[in-house]
Amino acid sequence: MATKLTKPIVRETKISGEDYIVTLTNSEAFWLSNNEPLITLRKKGSRGNSKEVPLKDILEEKPEAPNHDMIRYKEIMTRLGALRSKEAEPLEAIVRDIFEINVLASDLSDEEVEAKGVALPE
Repeated sequence: MATKLTKPIVRETKISGEDYIVTLTNSEAFWLSNNEPLITLRKKGSRGNSKEVPLKDILEEKPEAPNHDMIRYKEIMTRLGALRSKEAEPLEAIVRDIFEINVLASDLSDEEVEAKGVALPE
């Protein structure tokens, strides 16, 4: 069963051999509307220099504006699957959780949600 995003989800992971903290929150940032989910990535042990990105910008299949840095969920999972390492497993779980939260928080119909492979909450 899915849980609403009322508290931040924080995970540690390794990227290119370095430790990072990934946080998913319902942001109250002034530049986001409607408390949209926000992903924050920062190097573990650092107090600043974090990168914040709205979740919709990462997972949008058809971005409103061209963004050459954006890749689709399936592409991310394919790339992570190609790594075939223990380091990729936590990243796959994080990306899958983020994708499912984004789909469940969207205005898609129940049929569209299920077509994306996400289980509806009971």
